Parts: sequence; structure tokens; C-alpha cells
Amino acid sequence: MPFEFVSSFVDVQLGLFSGPHRWMTSGYSAVGVAVGILFLVVATLAAVAAAAMIYGRLTRDARIRYLRFPIVNSDTSGHWLLTITYRSAFLLAVYRLWKWFHHLVSGTSELFRVCDAAVARQRGLYRIGIVEAMSRDEKRVAESVVLSEKNAPRVQNGSTANNNSAATGPTPLPPVREMAALVFRIDRCLLYSSKILVEHRQLEAKESNVDEAVASILRKKGFPENGSPSTPQALIFRACANTIASSHKLMHELNARAATKYDSTNKLHERKLLDFWEAAKPDEKLTGRISEQWKALGFQGDDPATDFRGMGMLGLDDLLYFARVHKKSFQRVLESSHKPSWFSMAITGIHITSFCISLVRTRQLQNFLYTFGTTKEVYEEFYCFVFDAFEKEWTSSITPLTAMDFNRMFGVFQVRIERMLLEGLPTVLDEDSNVFARNKKSM
Repeated sequence: MPFEFVSSFVDVQLGLFSGPHRWMTSGYSAVGVAVGILFLVVATLAAVAAAAMIYGRLTRDARIRYLRFPIVNSDTSGHWLLTITYRSAFLLAVYRLWKWFHHLVSGTSELFRVCDAAVARQRGLYRIGIVEAMSRDEKRVAESVVLSEKNAPRVQNGSTANNNSAATGPTPLPPVREMAALVFRIDRCLLYSSKILVEHRQLEAKESNVDEAVASILRKKGFPENGSPSTPQALIFRACANTIASSHKLMHELNARAATKYDSTNKLHERKLLDFWEAAKPDEKLTGRISEQWKALGFQGDDPATDFRGMGMLGLDDLLYFARVHKKSFQRVLESSHKPSWFSMAITGIHITSFCISLVRTRQLQNFLYTFGTTKEVYEEFYCFVFDAFEKEWTSSITPLTAMDFNRMFGVFQVRIERMLLEGLPTVLDEDSNVFARNKKSM
């Protein structure tokens, strides 16, 4: 019996090596297993208590410094891991436990720690001279951060002292890709925080009051100096909050265009439809507004107005943008739609519009927008990429596809695009587009 007890106890401690399944086999003492598990639990709690005591003797600033970890990075693994964590109930529970421990020993919120880590990283980059990547707007924010560090007092070790910005250097915003990762990280902090539901709804609103929401969040999340908006961490958060709010305004704008029905009595609607014909068929004159010629562009009948009922004017906006801005790609797609393995080009474009706006509504396109800009032009650039990628996948099929295969193939294609967004793979049709000119300087 003593031998079985000791053997069981030792096996529990070495469970990672011997295999936990062995504890339940015959020949092992139930008491030994129970005591072994209890010992592991007590040892873990003792380690946590010891760590808490050590951190309890440190100042608040020291705790933050030791608990600071690299949150902002430009690689795709961070975005992928974060998305997977928030999608899994188990991983999210573990992550919340980890956040609770951080809050327990440092007295800070996750949102503040994310912003503080970004500030620390950018100070380090500035000290070694990596500032060329900043855009003009980012440098302007950096200058405001410098002024705040010169003029605003900070609490250190229980006393008030002025920061020496010459020693620490200014805190510019990160380069675009790192800034996108930071905004995405903060977006998830806001989304899953129960304490700031009202403020988060304010940022999501069509007419959002960003200043009011930011001020309230800074106070509730324990930013320095009772939520002062002039600290480096607060300036970083404000810049991110502005981007998040603008992404929601874009979603409202797209929803409004999708809800705007095509009206044949509206001269602007009619003019845009004719502009699409001229961009798609520059060498062919349209014989009439109602014409069989529209079928050559993939519409179902002689009046294309009836095909826009699902996506409203947004479907026409996207088709016109594609035909005007990416002419070569559009003409290749149009030519492929007339091959023996054909598909209805315009109808497919409307399906792609529905898919793209669903990605915006479900936040799957957020990281792309945070990287390249929260404008309608950036959204339409993504639309063009998706349409171009669809044509390539359709025509590269080993077995010839028909219209009967569209739903099946389009479902598989949607999953592939969603996977590309999740993994942070390139989803840009033309990197030299003027839409991305501002971002290329700092990527």
C-alpha cells in the first residue's frame, strides 16, 4: 500500500511525461492520485500568491513595465491567433483568466496595457531613429505626444514629476501595418468589455460622438491622471478610436447604398447605369435604355434595373468602379464570362457585393480596412480583388464549370477569401493604386 501511494503520487507529478491516462489504471492508489493532484493545485496557488506578493512590493509603474508584453506586431500570426482566441469559448475563457491575473497584480486594464505597450515600443523605435516610416498625420500626432510629455505631470512612486521627453523621445504612431494590428487589438478590447457597452455603442453609431466616448472610456479603464486625454497612452487610444469609429461610419454608408433601390425615374441612377455601359463597352454604342445588349454584360433581361433589387445602388457602384479603375482586369473577366465555361458577369458582381458587405458587417474585413483606410474606395478595391480572384478560380478549374456549379463553387470561394483575411494574406489587386498611395510610404 505505501508503495502504491508513493508511486501514484510521483506519477501525478510526472504526468506530462508518463501520461495522465495511467492514473486511472489498476494498481494505482486513489488516495495517492488525489493527494498528488491536490499538491499540484496548492503549489500553483502558492506560486501565484508569491508572484502577487512580489508585484505588490513594486510601484504601479514597475508592475506595468514587468507585465508589458509585445502586443503590436506587423506579422500575421498575432491577428490570426487573436481571432482564433475570440472565436473559441475555451480559449476566450483562458484568456480572460490571464487578463484577470494581469489586472490583479498590476491594477491596470487590458486596454491601457495595450496602449502602454504601443507607447513603449514606439519610444524605443524613435531612440534608434526609425521615424522615416511615419506619414505627415502620424508625425503631427507624435508632436502632440511630445508636448504632452513635456507639459503634463505624471505620478511616479507616489510623487508628481515632469517627464523628460529628451530622454525618452516622442511617441509617434506605429507604421501603418503595426497601427492596423494595434487598432484591431483595441477594437477587440472594446467589443468584449462589459464595462463600456454604452461607449462602444457610441463609437458604432452613425453619428458618433467620439470625444465623449473616448473620455468616458479613459476614466473607466483607469488611464493615468484620472483618464487625462493628454497622456501618450490616451493619444494612442484616441487615434485608434477615431479609426474604429470611421470604420463603422463606412459600414453605415455601405448599408445605406445597398438599401437605396434603383429608381428608373431618378436621372442620377440612370446616368450611372449608362456610365457603366460606356466603361464596360467603350467601342459599342447602346441602342436604347431597354435593350437585349445588356445581356452581354451578364444581366438577366433587357432592363438591368431589375437585377439590382438585392444590393441596390451599391451593386451598381461596385461594378462601375471595377470597370473604370481596373479596366484590364474587368475586360478579362468580361471576356471569360463569354467562354464555353461561362458565368453571368453582372449577376456575379452583385453576388460579390453581397459577400463583401457581409464581411464588413461581420467585422472580418476590419483588419484590411485598418491597414489601408476606412473609405469606400478601399472597400471597392477589395471588391475588385475578389472579383478578379473569382474569375481566376473559375477559369482554372480542371473540370469545366457551368452555371449549375456556381452556388457550390462560390461557397468554396467565399471560404477561401475569408481564410485569406484571417491569415492576413495579400488581398489587393493593384498595390500601385492611388488609393493606397498614402499607406505605401509607411508599410
